[in-house]
Amino acid sequence: MDEGHPHDTVESQPPAFTKPTKRGEGVYNVGLKLSNKLHSFFYRYGQLVGTYPVRVIVLSVVVVGICSLGLFKLEAETRITKLWVHTDNKAQRDKKVVDNVYGNGKSSSLYRIAQLLITVDQNQDMLQPVHFDRLRLLNKALTAVKATYQGTVYTFDDLCNKRGGACYTFNILQLFNDDPTEWSSREQILAGVNSNTTSFNVNRALGGITYDAAGQIAGAKYVSAEYWLDNNEEKVGDDYVDRKAEAWEKEWLDLAEAAGNNDVDFLDWTIYRRAARSWSDEFDRALDADIGWMPVAFTLSILYACFMLSRWSKGYLGFRGLVVLGGILSIGMALVAAYGLCVGVGLMFTPLMSAMPFLLLGLGVDDMFVIIHCLDSLPEEESLLSVPERMALTLAKAGPSITLTSLTDCLGFLLGSNTALPALSKFSVYCGVGILFDFLLQITFFCAVLALDMRSKQAGQGDLMCCCSPLNPVSERSYCGYVKKDDFTLQRAVSRFLAEPMVRKPVKAFVLVGFAAIGGGGLWGAMSIKTEMEIRDFLPKGSYLEAFYEKDDKHFSIGTSTAVYIDRGVEYSNPTVWPKMHELCDAFRSTRFVGSDTVECWFQAFAASWEGAPLQRGAFYVDLQRFLGSPEGHAYARDVVFEANSTSSIRTSRLTGYHDQLLESSTRAKSMDYLRQSVAGTALAREFGDVRVFAYSTAYIHYETYKSIEKDATMNLTLAVAGMSVIVLIIVVNPTAAALTVGSIGLAVMNIVGYMYWWGLHLDNVTVMMLVLALGLSVDQSAHMTHNYMHKRGTGDERMVEAMRDIGAPIIHGSVSTFLAVVVLAGSQSYVFTAFFRQLFLALVFGLAHGLLLLPVALSLINPASYAATTGSKSPGQFLHSTSFQIECSKASEGTRRFPLPDELCDAAVQPAEAPASPARATDTPVVPN
Repeated sequence: MDEGHPHDTVESQPPAFTKPTKRGEGVYNVGLKLSNKLHSFFYRYGQLVGTYPVRVIVLSVVVVGICSLGLFKLEAETRITKLWVHTDNKAQRDKKVVDNVYGNGKSSSLYRIAQLLITVDQNQDMLQPVHFDRLRLLNKALTAVKATYQGTVYTFDDLCNKRGGACYTFNILQLFNDDPTEWSSREQILAGVNSNTTSFNVNRALGGITYDAAGQIAGAKYVSAEYWLDNNEEKVGDDYVDRKAEAWEKEWLDLAEAAGNNDVDFLDWTIYRRAARSWSDEFDRALDADIGWMPVAFTLSILYACFMLSRWSKGYLGFRGLVVLGGILSIGMALVAAYGLCVGVGLMFTPLMSAMPFLLLGLGVDDMFVIIHCLDSLPEEESLLSVPERMALTLAKAGPSITLTSLTDCLGFLLGSNTALPALSKFSVYCGVGILFDFLLQITFFCAVLALDMRSKQAGQGDLMCCCSPLNPVSERSYCGYVKKDDFTLQRAVSRFLAEPMVRKPVKAFVLVGFAAIGGGGLWGAMSIKTEMEIRDFLPKGSYLEAFYEKDDKHFSIGTSTAVYIDRGVEYSNPTVWPKMHELCDAFRSTRFVGSDTVECWFQAFAASWEGAPLQRGAFYVDLQRFLGSPEGHAYARDVVFEANSTSSIRTSRLTGYHDQLLESSTRAKSMDYLRQSVAGTALAREFGDVRVFAYSTAYIHYETYKSIEKDATMNLTLAVAGMSVIVLIIVVNPTAAALTVGSIGLAVMNIVGYMYWWGLHLDNVTVMMLVLALGLSVDQSAHMTHNYMHKRGTGDERMVEAMRDIGAPIIHGSVSTFLAVVVLAGSQSYVFTAFFRQLFLALVFGLAHGLLLLPVALSLINPASYAATTGSKSPGQFLHSTSFQIECSKASEGTRRFPLPDELCDAAVQPAEAPASPARATDTPVVPN
């Protein structure tokens, strides 16, 4: 049992805190009380962990095990409409109406579309008989595709969307009645496309069209072919899926790919393809490829941590392989606990969650460095202290610091969950919970493992991972045959080459001017960065779907499909409604960014079928039924939905059309607004309201999301900065120091946004969420520096040098470890992870630069009062390794001390406060920072 260890008896009390001698100091007193209580809590807690490490480990494992039970409910959501659409806007409300009528009350529309774009190499003309013959051959092959699902074979005829009793497809051959005799020459083909008087939309079937001087079609570089399936969804769990259609689409995509590679039947053709399942397939493929880098990230961090955290001057006794593995294991446990708890309470699990291991690995290793650095910064006489006392002193110093950074990171992600995109909202919640678990397991499981390692080393036993046996040490050599190495090399380098030169005024001026120049570039970029919301950004580079949309955008004038819906309550047989319907059709057709020749109005087509005779109210519905069943009217049969068991009452009807091909998100959003405004201005909409007469397209959901990006960005960053400022003020205590810290963080974030622009990123819901994370990471370096500076005494320059010497190395190690955790994403094919890497890289660079250069200079110039000066303390006691409590080492007459330490440790650790330590040189022996 761990509680019986002979060296771990703890009878000491928590360190004594200096109390304010003045009243009315407001925030100083409140902040100091909170800060002191935090130090006291971690001191007592450190004693507990150091005394009962095995119990702490067992309890940690049990809690994680309980949380992991939620993983039995794990199901990943991959549907694009569930991941990347705004949760509450007009488009979503309109979608519910449309789905309820045209989607049979299910979660998606009635249709699933598979589509090809075909071109000839070297931009040859597709309006040639040979290409029409090949298209007919390919069309027959694709409509003959079969797929097997659960032992049953399904054909296109089984699954297709039928119109007029036939499977609905769309391609240029239909203009020629699919009859090869009607395209026997190029002249015959050109005559057919130019003399078209039917409702067939040539611009939808052909792309890259060229025209002659008379405005007639002279050629086309691309042809399009569409294959429509019914969306026969079935409920699986909480979701609706169509496994049969998905199986058929897979076979269809495979055949289309094979046709594109066929140099015999389709010589010189390039075929681009897409199907309804393509989005999920390609998005998952990119994320799966990135997950494969996870072992590399873990290996890099483990090797770096083992090398940097081990104290090589102590030989095999200084090796910390098992400690590092314990820290990595605690990170893995945090990941499992977060996944299990969130899934268990019903939060949606998305493919984005595969980014969490990289994040937690970086932040977790950073906490490990801080904790072990605080342990190693104890005086050399640490062997005189028991393990519980050493753990208490370690956590008393490290605890408040990692609490500050963990709370800010956690708060940043939780505030980031305010975004209305479900995938990013849930990702933020998962990460916030994961960071919280990582913090808790670092101060429980990892510290308990560290305590066991301290016991082992105290007993003269090395790390089990070290196979060396101790050699007899000689003056110039240590254990295992290694030459003694300085464990404080980086600390000395920071002091000599960074901190000490910054004392000079020219260097300070150079730092300020340099950051002013950097800030100028950042401000310019921040003012220039654009807001974009392109759902196609989420496709991996090189994806066949990305290539499809690139060609579609460039060569086809037909853009997003849209429709105007009239829901319930309209008595179409009433003659007073007829002019209102004509007005609505005309308004739709004349709207900016709507292709006027693409608008299909069933009412006007029906009225035209009367051949000049007036509509009759009594015969309206009988004639309408006859028209919808006729060859000229069957194309509109899906647009008119009658009430159940009624042929004389229309429930809902729609007018269909297409927007122009628009490339910018802002223009697409305007096209939605213009159509809504046109519809709202009609008499029918004024009579029935925009709830029952409205324009809707599935793309409008994404357009609504685009319009909310700037609002989300402003709200998320404002809330995050406000929340983090409060936490910084509570932990740092001093308002001046807190203001400098928040200012440093604010400048870092401004530069992150600005240099995102220079690196080719734009503002969208992904980068906005990552900005909140970057804000949290930027807090780490600045908060560590200010928190340490406030515990130093002396002039501003002396305090700056001491603070940088004390905390500079852990800040650098933490940044490097975080970088190693995400650098493997530099080559990611996923937009999400590419943006993730670039923004975290900028956050690390600017966070480190502002926290290790700009902020120390600002603190040294303004020199906010240290904690001792703030409280009015005149005690000669010395802060021990930068904690905010003071060691009472004065020998009282009664022979007692408020914080008992061995005499030899007291004598070594305590120096008069009036004699601040001079800056250390690279050749000096490591000393305990003042």
